[in-house]
Amino acid sequence: DGSRTETPTDAYLAHLVANGILAFLLTIAWGLILAFGAWAVGVPPVSPLLVIGWTILAAAVVLNVVPLFQVLLLFSEQSSREREIEEVLPHAVSFMYTQATGGSNLSQIIRSVGSSEQTYGELAREFQAIERDIQYLGVDLTTAIERQGERTPSAELSRFFIDLLSVIRSG
Repeated sequence: DGSRTETPTDAYLAHLVANGILAFLLTIAWGLILAFGAWAVGVPPVSPLLVIGWTILAAAVVLNVVPLFQVLLLFSEQSSREREIEEVLPHAVSFMYTQATGGSNLSQIIRSVGSSEQTYGELAREFQAIERDIQYLGVDLTTAIERQGERTPSAELSRFFIDLLSVIRSG
């Protein structure tokens, strides 16, 4: 996925569901506290079924709204990453070209961009992911680049990786 959160997808979804359920339970508790608190201070009683019904309805709304906001936040984060990557991509391409003309091979160039997190930020993390795929998953360089091209949130970086693969494959 292009979100590149620090949390694995299954853990993120579990967190999303847990937050929704917690919000649901808190809304029910709050509704009951308000209803019985009002009754305790002398507000004319309302049908308990009506109070419970409205409380459950409010809780159901909250159960759906809380995860929705979390998903919107995730998309906002993805969009922010995409902008940051695309902002520095031209500078990184110039840097890679300079290294290539200086005699560095592609693995060295990818490692170099990946280790320049201060300069390239999110773009460097994209290149670090290529390094991780090669180092820990044992995939070859072209497969790692191809995978990262599919995962990145940036359409421009994805196109760059496709073009880079074309150059690698054509020799």
